[in-house]
Amino acid sequence: MEGSNCDGNGGWMRIGYINMTEPGATCPQGLYSYTYGGKTLCDKSQGSGDGCNSTFFSAIGLSYTKVCGQARGYQYGPPDGFYPNIGGGSPNIDGAYVDGLSITHGSNPRQHIWTYVVGNTENGILVHSCPCNNGSTTTSPSYVGNDYYCESGATSSNIQNNRFYPDDIMWDGQQCDYLESPCCSSSRIPWFIKTLPQSVTDDIELRMCSSEGYPDEATPIDIFEIYVR
Repeated sequence: MEGSNCDGNGGWMRIGYINMTEPGATCPQGLYSYTYGGKTLCDKSQGSGDGCNSTFFSAIGLSYTKVCGQARGYQYGPPDGFYPNIGGGSPNIDGAYVDGLSITHGSNPRQHIWTYVVGNTENGILVHSCPCNNGSTTTSPSYVGNDYYCESGATSSNIQNNRFYPDDIMWDGQQCDYLESPCCSSSRIPWFIKTLPQSVTDDIELRMCSSEGYPDEATPIDIFEIYVR
């Protein structure tokens, strides 16, 4: 049944799908294919510096009030979590408010659905760590609230520039060590379900964002799915 990982009920329509582990898979228009540590992944343009690159998934005119999805990504370098992320970060939803993935609908301003965040380290509590880390002193933006997942694949003892961390997959609810265990407490992770305040027919936008460009940091993905109902 389509959308069986969402809530176990029917009626879901898949409008977006990326799986770079499949033979011949390609990244959607607006994202770019790169090889990290032998893995072929989708990312924002490595030449674009700070900011975001977008791809859109059409709802083909379908009216929906619920959105469900999943993402799987990796950490490269030392991402900075939510704003104030170092460099070209932005406090508003239309900018690079996160080092990670922003899922939205609509425009002027975008309407938030979900955010997948990569924090600096698993054992960090300062501004660049995940807000869900035990003892964290940072918070998510008000327009995000609790509608996010955040993980890190590095610790303060091994975080460094130009390093890929393939052994701790982001947003899978696993290897949530040190202070990170609350970040993996959701029984749904890596899946999310979001109920919108009203019915819409908007396309859904996936943005891959970073406050600094490659090779300072990156949050590439190999799996992404989005459903509406």
